[in-house]
Amino acid sequence: MKQRFILFSIIVMTLYCCFHLHFIMKSMEIVLAEIPSLLVDSSDLANNKTFSACLLTMDDNHRLVEWLAYHHHVLPLEHLIVTVDPRSTTSPTALFDRWRARGMIIEEWSDNDFMSQDNLKYSERVHSLSQEQQFNLHRDRQCEFLAHCMKHLKKKNRTWTLLVDSDEYLQFNGPAGEKKP
Repeated sequence: MKQRFILFSIIVMTLYCCFHLHFIMKSMEIVLAEIPSLLVDSSDLANNKTFSACLLTMDDNHRLVEWLAYHHHVLPLEHLIVTVDPRSTTSPTALFDRWRARGMIIEEWSDNDFMSQDNLKYSERVHSLSQEQQFNLHRDRQCEFLAHCMKHLKKKNRTWTLLVDSDEYLQFNGPAGEKKP
């Protein structure tokens, strides 16, 4: 029961990051419809010793080099699902290929993999949208990506998932009560 509460809390916190109530409600409809399939059985936790991450990025190749190395070695991050903002001028694929060669699973998603048809129409002409429309599209895109990413990883039986940006790091302090030499 504790794991279910923690998972539900993580989902709620993720949706809260979408800032606007109508975005939150839209995302909650997606996630809440899937709550029974997203709940984690505590017996799965012992079998899953690596982390996964859902990452949105835009022109962050200079950050991704350190970000991937850090999270791969500290957590260890072994499965990454990433989507690149359509306004991005750089592609991280070559960088990801180096980590794929080391055995990391990295899935690169395009907007077609997770966005609703309504938002896809706007995404295709993102450069011609007003600044407010671009902001709203970005928030919708973020919510839809995170919801689909979590569902996808659950189907792959991945239990520990980090929802993060490439300028954010999860600091790991080690097991509670561990004594330093």
